[in-house]
Amino acid sequence: MRKCKKSSFIFMLGLALLGIAILSLTACELITPKPIAPTIHLLIISLDYKNTSVTPLNGTIRDAKEIKAAVQALGARMGTSIQTMMMLQEGTATPYTDQLYPTKAHILAQLEAFATSVDIQSTDIFMLYYSGHGIGSAFDTENPDRGNLVTAKPNNSTAYETLSIQEIKDALHEIDATKLLLVDACYSGHFITDYPVTQEMRVSLGSGYDSDLYYLTAASDVQLSYESDLDGFGNHGYFTYYLLEGLGWNHSLGDEVVTSGIITQVGGGLRVDGVIPVLKNSRIIVTDIYEYISNSIKTKLSILFRQTPQTGKGPMDMVLFDIAWQATP
Repeated sequence: MRKCKKSSFIFMLGLALLGIAILSLTACELITPKPIAPTIHLLIISLDYKNTSVTPLNGTIRDAKEIKAAVQALGARMGTSIQTMMMLQEGTATPYTDQLYPTKAHILAQLEAFATSVDIQSTDIFMLYYSGHGIGSAFDTENPDRGNLVTAKPNNSTAYETLSIQEIKDALHEIDATKLLLVDACYSGHFITDYPVTQEMRVSLGSGYDSDLYYLTAASDVQLSYESDLDGFGNHGYFTYYLLEGLGWNHSLGDEVVTSGIITQVGGGLRVDGVIPVLKNSRIIVTDIYEYISNSIKTKLSILFRQTPQTGKGPMDMVLFDIAWQATP
């Protein structure tokens, strides 16, 4: 009889402890804070070189405006704020005296302004997207200017200036945020600084390595970046076209509107079925975007040997969007 009473007591005590444990776990789950949604600061720099001495490009402005629309739409869906700045040389639409006209001096000034802005927190994301020409030659691999960006001249001249890779990296280094550099230009792989896996690399890079800077580029440092009309909706850079597609952008949704030679309304929108090809386990990360672009160029265009997208390698990956941000108060 005592054994039965003792067993009953132990059984009831066990149930009570189990209940307390479940209640504790439930309570913890209820009070665990949701991940804080960062603000994404997006700086878009794009040039079509029309009315200049440089070979004009027909897809860069379209790419830039659709990148803006796609990131803003994703931000609304994912629950994070998107702050966007556009620096365009779209024919003669923007006066060269405008601070957003993409001269070398104006670009560096805007990057410096971001570095000192009180609106950017260390938990935020800063994205720089560039579409335009990159300096270089596949036969001149020792050229120290290979990969430098071709920017507008700070007057009404048809000439141009170049912005060096190091100047951009130095400016980005001063921005206290997680940074993503997207470059759709020839020889853009020259931007990438590999993660210093050896002591020799660490010594060589010194303080110049920025662990908060991630990369996605259209090509290697010896390759061209191509553009054409892939689907009947206008020219796009191949890299940006598949970047947009991976983010769930559908060019058949909505019509592009051009007024006086200026794209006043972009064509397309996020897929109506809500599918985002690069979304995995509730997140969009840089490596998955890279793999989607690379695989698309390889399988759909069969030109991977001529244009091979690049990304940096390191011990961690960058989360660009997270569905969990939707629940952030």
